[in-house]
Amino acid sequence: QDILQHKEKFDEQSFINEISSMNEMIDQTTKRLRKLISELRTDILDNLGLLSAIDYEVKHFIENSGINCSFKSDNISSKVDKDKANTILRVLQESFNNIKKHSTAKKVEATLLKSNGTISLTISDDGVGFDLSEMKHKETFGILGMKERAQAVEGKLIVKSRAGHGTDVILNIPDES
Repeated sequence: QDILQHKEKFDEQSFINEISSMNEMIDQTTKRLRKLISELRTDILDNLGLLSAIDYEVKHFIENSGINCSFKSDNISSKVDKDKANTILRVLQESFNNIKKHSTAKKVEATLLKSNGTISLTISDDGVGFDLSEMKHKETFGILGMKERAQAVEGKLIVKSRAGHGTDVILNIPDES
């Protein structure tokens, strides 16, 4: 009987050690994955510039979602800082992903404007919207990721939505060019 009790304790401790080791590996993998994601840039963005990359994403979104989408830009030069351009593109992609998954929208409008030293990306949809107060308690990885991306380039992400009235995602980034 002593042998069995000793074996159970040994197995339990081994199990606890194994779980601890797995948790550490998961944490390390998550950190590496976040770093890789933050370093990603699409070939179109690097080779053709921000406006061409956005045009491509809009066309891709329409083809894959069937949702009508328009894009307008004004006063945007092709010389947007690479990190800022990458942030703009990633926020656009994540917004499109959220719209496709959750909004049941029929129409989406994206605008990219430069005014008073700020680049503003706005993505508006006419979908079902959501209650922002409920979302604050359970920030989704998508929205949280967009906010973190904005902060990394000294920008700000604002999400406006009301159940039944669509959603606006607004990214404001300072631009010195």
